[in-house]
Amino acid sequence: MATVSAENKPKLLQYLKRLAPFSIVDKGIGLAIDGKVVECSKVNSTITAMVRAAEDDDFSVTLQIVSASLVEAYCRCSTREEMEEQWCPHSVAVLWRASDLGFFEPHSGFASTESAFRINTSGPEEIASVLERVIQAAPLPESASAHTYQDPSVEVVVSPSGDRLGIQVFFDGDIQEPHFFESFAPRSSRTRDNLLVQLLEDAGSWDEQWEMWFLNSTHHTESILGPI
Repeated sequence: MATVSAENKPKLLQYLKRLAPFSIVDKGIGLAIDGKVVECSKVNSTITAMVRAAEDDDFSVTLQIVSASLVEAYCRCSTREEMEEQWCPHSVAVLWRASDLGFFEPHSGFASTESAFRINTSGPEEIASVLERVIQAAPLPESASAHTYQDPSVEVVVSPSGDRLGIQVFFDGDIQEPHFFESFAPRSSRTRDNLLVQLLEDAGSWDEQWEMWFLNSTHHTESILGPI
């Protein structure tokens, strides 16, 4: 079942639960597992795909990766307003399949200047259709490359709250939220900066209301305070 496979990707599943009811998420994961995403390609921050929901019913889907914690989806089955309210199963299927293909891992197995393509088609007409969409995909500005390493100004806010410890980390004034899509996460050239964010992701619990990581374990608190 789709729910069993989902256990292998808890972070992605957590993100999808923000976007749609679990019944829709489960249906979308099922489409991906059943091989219904017949095309999938990525150019910079744009993923395009085709979902074959029925024998003669294909849905084109575009995912625009805005940041390491935000993706916008567009599908032929829904209006923009409907997609903003909740994702459709076709978009869920494409996001899940893109994760299977490693599109969210650093460099996706390619050099940072290259694009990644995974095409599963049955004829030249389908391949031509994919390439046409790839050519039309809007690239990110060169200066906004997801793989650019910098020396950010780092600010850490530590806030004791009862038996919990709240922590916020800022890179150049931007708060570091959970990174669901690692290849688009901001990276520092200083190892300790990246280590701190990774430790918070592994040991902390992100609170969306307070925009803060909370630590409940003394062991984890000591591990975090070391890099800080």
